[in-house]
Amino acid sequence: MAIFMTIVRGTQLTDPVVYSSTAVYLAEGTTSFFQQISAKAADYDVDLSANRILVYTAFISTDSACLRVVSESFNASAYRTIV
Repeated sequence: MAIFMTIVRGTQLTDPVVYSSTAVYLAEGTTSFFQQISAKAADYDVDLSANRILVYTAFISTDSACLRVVSESFNASAYRTIV
């Protein structure tokens, strides 16, 4: 089973990518297993929009059937250097 994760600055998959990964897990000889996935990313010196709101979206998908057993947690902090 492969799990694909892409985090973008914005709301569309075509927006600037901040983080992207593919993780492959093999459940050898079993029909059930649990896998926790975590990621860290950084996005520096981002221009603020006119309304001064930054939006990040995480797109997560898999190439096979799976069951999500807990909710996702997505936290972000933004820092900007003012010169």
